[in-house]
Amino acid sequence: KRTTTEYACTSANGVIERSLISTDNYFYLVCLLGHFTPECCPEFLKEDTFHQLKAGGVDRIHIKTSSFLEQLCKRKYTKVVLMDHVDWAWQTSYVEELALALEKHVVSGGCIIFRSASINPPYADVFRAHGFDIRCISRITDEAHGGFIDRVNMYSSFWVGHRR
Repeated sequence: KRTTTEYACTSANGVIERSLISTDNYFYLVCLLGHFTPECCPEFLKEDTFHQLKAGGVDRIHIKTSSFLEQLCKRKYTKVVLMDHVDWAWQTSYVEELALALEKHVVSGGCIIFRSASINPPYADVFRAHGFDIRCISRITDEAHGGFIDRVNMYSSFWVGHRR
């Protein structure tokens, strides 16, 4: 188990050593400057993409105001991106509810992906128990990554689970 100081230092170190904030890390640049720059901004703010959105692409975006579980249970999926939200609720009954819903609504051969602030998130075992072969794709401690998983670098591990 890592201390908060170790977690914070590892995150900052990786960003500072492995990315150029001024041109390749808009996540931190916007915090430092208070705005994006044309050279360092999310894809949707780049001129070409912005014009595509203005030309009708934005009409394909659908806003949902219900819970993640409610939307998940409306249909079947081949891929579900959980991001890191399970980290926030792993000690509650939500994880069991989510795992059960994923078991029912992710088709055989489908996959889930998630990232975690934990090197070994305890809820991975709950997903295993509900029909997923879970494996870690990368950990911040892996020598190959040198303490840098992505440009935000606040996550310690990245996982994929395939539905049996």
